[in-house]
Amino acid sequence: MTWASPLTKNFSSLSKHVNLIYRSFYCRLRVVSRSLAHDILVVLVHAFVTSRIDHCCSIPAGLPLGVLVQLDRVLCSAVRLIGRIPKFGSVSAYMRDVLHWLPLAQRIPYWVAALVSRCILGCAPSYLRDLCRSVSDVVARRALRSATMVNF
Repeated sequence: MTWASPLTKNFSSLSKHVNLIYRSFYCRLRVVSRSLAHDILVVLVHAFVTSRIDHCCSIPAGLPLGVLVQLDRVLCSAVRLIGRIPKFGSVSAYMRDVLHWLPLAQRIPYWVAALVSRCILGCAPSYLRDLCRSVSDVVARRALRSATMVNF
């Protein structure tokens, strides 16, 4: 059984939220992007786009492909705006080499792994730390023969 996000029941509201992110950044920043320096434009795109995509980093895990494609379009449009890349130009090399951003398909597992690592290290809030346990702490795991073996 795969894990599904609680928001998967509200596809239309999440889809509207993604469209709102796109409209809020693209309509506002596209108009002023020509008159801004590159560094300032990167900061503004980060403030309006990537921070909103990364805000609830574990929510996109388990979302339907349609919503993930919309989020990916938002991210690619942000890269096109920053790099002044034409509409049909490739953004992957610019995103990787210049901006050092991960594509959405790699960004989601990265943030989930970072969240789990914070839980294990004790840096996350207690309600999240309680959900993450070591496999050796699970009672059913202790009964396995491999749990008693000593690795040299």
